[in-house]
This record gives sequence, structure tokens and C-alpha cells, in this order.
Amino acid sequence: VMSDEQEFLSHHPSPVSDHLADRNHLRNVMRSKRRAMSAPLRLRAAQKIASALVGAHLLRRGRHIAVYNAFDGEIDLTTVIINARRAGCVLYAPQILNMHLRSMDFIELPRHRGAFKPFERNRRSLPQLQRAFRRRIDPRLLDVVLVPVVAFDVRGWRLGFGAGFYDRKFGFLRHGYRRKPLLVGVAYDFQR
Repeated sequence: VMSDEQEFLSHHPSPVSDHLADRNHLRNVMRSKRRAMSAPLRLRAAQKIASALVGAHLLRRGRHIAVYNAFDGEIDLTTVIINARRAGCVLYAPQILNMHLRSMDFIELPRHRGAFKPFERNRRSLPQLQRAFRRRIDPRLLDVVLVPVVAFDVRGWRLGFGAGFYDRKFGFLRHGYRRKPLLVGVAYDFQR
């Protein structure tokens, strides 16, 4: 379950003046730990995530799955992408439309079997889809969205990078009338 940071923080009380410092400290600690993970441990975690998604029958023919391009120590989804393509899923990735307005869309990834290299880096070193990819999807039509996580708690409340892109895009889920998409946070155990 994904939540905005206010909901996350409501379960982690601290003095109001310390909220920003606490969030930033937690982000820095978790991001540092992610970057310190060895390559074999990263690979093992990625394979476990892929196996769990297959085992939960979330990757099925015709399903619309949103992935992300891992950076800053996030769990790499290459194995998930390979499994999803084999299963016949249609894949999408986030594209930041306006950094200042904190808006993004989900763009369909090419269906060819070649290397998964549709990303380029923008000025802030964030993974961006190459300009050639333009086919967007309404987020309400996605079946599963794999969401990068900086930290989470036992209830599933998510702390992200702090820009609120996912929170804004999937704000409609807070109203409780939609069962789709299923948001799946992707993180290492130590990020709890």
C-alpha cells in the first residue's frame, strides 16, 4: 500500500519542527545503505522480487505493468521486466513531465526483445524515458505499479524521495472506490 508522506509521518510522531529533519535523515540513511549493498546481494534481492511477482500471478498476458529504472541503490527490475515480457505483459515506465509541477505520466515501453535501454538521464540525474517513446496510459488502466521505496513501516506506509510524483499520480486511490492499480512497493528488508 502506498501513502503520501503525511500519512507515513502520522504513524511516526515527532515534534512538528523536526518532521523535515527526521524525513531527510531517514532518507539519507536508507539511501546510503542501499548504495552500500554488494552486487550479489542486489542481484539476489532482484531475483526474489521477480519470483514473488510470478508466484503471486501478477505477471500475466495482457496485463499493464508499470516498472521503474533503478538508480541510487534501488532494486533493479531487469529480471521482472524479462519475466513480464515473456508472460506477455505490456510494460510502462514513468516519465517526468514537469519537475517544478511534480507531474509525470506512464509511457509504454517498446515491445521488442532487445536490451532494455529506453532511459536517459536528465539534469538532476533522474532516469527519464527517451523522447522517442510517447504512448501514454491513464494510470487507472494499469494493473500493477512497482513503486520504488526509500523507507516503509509495518503497515505498508511508504516514504519516497519527497517529490510526491507517485502520490499525486495515484491520489485517486485515496478515495477508496478503485481497486486498480495494485501498488507494490519494492524495497530491501532493512528499509523497514
